[in-house]
Amino acid sequence: MPARAPLKCWIRWRSKAAPQPAPQQDVYYQNCTAARAAGVAPIYQGQPGYRSQLDCDHDGVACE
Repeated sequence: MPARAPLKCWIRWRSKAAPQPAPQQDVYYQNCTAARAAGVAPIYQGQPGYRSQLDCDHDGVACE
């Protein structure tokens, strides 16, 4: 059998992870009117801008 030429492996595409959004800066809304004006209401616990003072019934959803 004739010797085979060595296989060359060329990588055409590199899989890249999706670009990550920039780290979220601390967000502060003075009140729910300001949050609604910014178009972010309702704000769920864990989301930027949530704070317990905006959550009247303490159910984890502010400015509902």
